[in-house]
Amino acid sequence: MGFMRRVVSFMWQCRDSWFVLVVLGVSLSFNLYFVLGSRLFTQATPPDFVTGANVPILRGEDLKGAQVEINWGSDARPTIVYIFSPSCVWCTRNIPNIRALDQSQSGAYRLIGISLSRDGLNKYVTDNSLQFPVYTNVRDPNGRPFAAKSTPETITVSPAGKITDVWRGAYDSRLQKRIESKWGVHLPGLT
Repeated sequence: MGFMRRVVSFMWQCRDSWFVLVVLGVSLSFNLYFVLGSRLFTQATPPDFVTGANVPILRGEDLKGAQVEINWGSDARPTIVYIFSPSCVWCTRNIPNIRALDQSQSGAYRLIGISLSRDGLNKYVTDNSLQFPVYTNVRDPNGRPFAAKSTPETITVSPAGKITDVWRGAYDSRLQKRIESKWGVHLPGLT
């Protein structure tokens, strides 16, 4: 019993020091978590598509689950990549614009869709009469998922694999005018 009293008495006398040590320990723990955590999260963060950036050859699945390779140089035309998700309301509202873009530019560009989700994808493609190839479970050569920070997102990739245009979001009046000017097409606007 005497030993425990001495330990408690010693701890009581050093209570200010213990408090400081506990606060420092908690602070150190948080700092380590944020430093290490930010490195881990940075690797998982979708790329920020910017004009001039390179896009590697990608691998994914078609609607039947067959493995495909998305090779930008396999076609002499630039590729319009429409990134979407079947659950995205703005993606669905943007469908008439994408169909109009596909019909008007099929000779000058090839259009492909990349869905960030497989859930309900086949029904979505059928219900919205998408006539262009749509891929899912798309990954870069290192096996990292191909993703966008938001959907819908449209990028144009040259046959050399360089991004030449980036449009984020549904084609509201501002984006609609820019896209119409770029491709000389009339888009129906958002539904």
